[in-house]
Amino acid sequence: MMSVAGRSPAFFTMAALAVAACGGPESGRGGSELPFEQWASDTVTVEWARAVTDAVGPSILFDRVSLPYPALTDFFGVQVLKALTPEEVLLDLVPLHANLVGQTPYALTLRFGPELEVVFRFNTVLYLDGNALGVPYARVELGDPATYPQQPKAFRQTLVDAGLGDRYLVPNPYFAAEQIAWDHLLEPELLEAVPVRTDTTALKDVDRAVFLVGETHGGTEAFELAETMVLSPVSDWLALEMLPEDLQPLLDRYLASVDGSEGWEDARAALLRFYSRNWNTRGHEITEDPADNPYFRLIDLARSSGKRVIAMDASELYVTFRFGEFLLGAATRDYVWASKLPDWGRGVVYGGSSHFSPDRRPNMLTFLRERFPDVEVFEPPWDG
Repeated sequence: MMSVAGRSPAFFTMAALAVAACGGPESGRGGSELPFEQWASDTVTVEWARAVTDAVGPSILFDRVSLPYPALTDFFGVQVLKALTPEEVLLDLVPLHANLVGQTPYALTLRFGPELEVVFRFNTVLYLDGNALGVPYARVELGDPATYPQQPKAFRQTLVDAGLGDRYLVPNPYFAAEQIAWDHLLEPELLEAVPVRTDTTALKDVDRAVFLVGETHGGTEAFELAETMVLSPVSDWLALEMLPEDLQPLLDRYLASVDGSEGWEDARAALLRFYSRNWNTRGHEITEDPADNPYFRLIDLARSSGKRVIAMDASELYVTFRFGEFLLGAATRDYVWASKLPDWGRGVVYGGSSHFSPDRRPNMLTFLRERFPDVEVFEPPWDG
């Protein structure tokens, strides 16, 4: 397969950070009317995430965070939350469950016992490797990074035990998918490899097939192949990792609208905002004008060719706050990818090469074959 590359133990940090934000920050939190230009800022760096990973040990950390959970969790101590005001947090938690140890217009610092301190942030833009994320969250002080993730787990359990889990924690929209992925992860040796054909000249003779284009993120070779395939009459549709499924309605509107129409302009502007903040941090992805972003260009090529485009990936919040590049998160995304693919025609499936790798089971092909037992799978090189 083209561009099959094993990911280093710390690579997930770059991948998760690169897709951290979908749009601009919310206009307020929990009824706050504070204008966005008056929001505070907070930063989580790649170096910090890697430092925690190194302290715990990559393989141990993979095991510690790879269990299904009904709510979205945290990114190295940054716990995503539902929208609540400072007044509501104080009323809920102080003094019954925590003590107030610090307060500013943008933050509340609460101590839950001697070893658990949590900073609730309000009207704050969280920057993850330069990507702006405007969601409610709390920073859980990790103390000794080598013990991670026991501190965020303790914080979540405190909320649950207090009867506040539903009020504070964001439901995990992929919990059922995680359970399916987990069942597959328990006995990977029982999963058969999915046959992949390399006689790609036969692709045109098959009624239903997928053509895999596996990318090493930041490289150009896979993108050039994807361009060729999208423009080829052999392909009927394009499925992209580089757009989350919750943006499918926006994408459909862009594909279906007439050039220059209000719907076209609004949808195009929203997609360009997405690519100005996402998939714009590595190698050939980096562009000053989001219209030059290679993944947006693929969407435009498919649109000009009259082909459907599928936003294939899980939501940004899931990828960021459920460790989408770790064992369970990646397998869950594989399941989501397979569930999004059409049941007709010949399609180009473009995503990170590790999701197609036979060395990882389950992978996307595992779930694709379970859904469509007769689908043919092809990979490069392609001969015309």
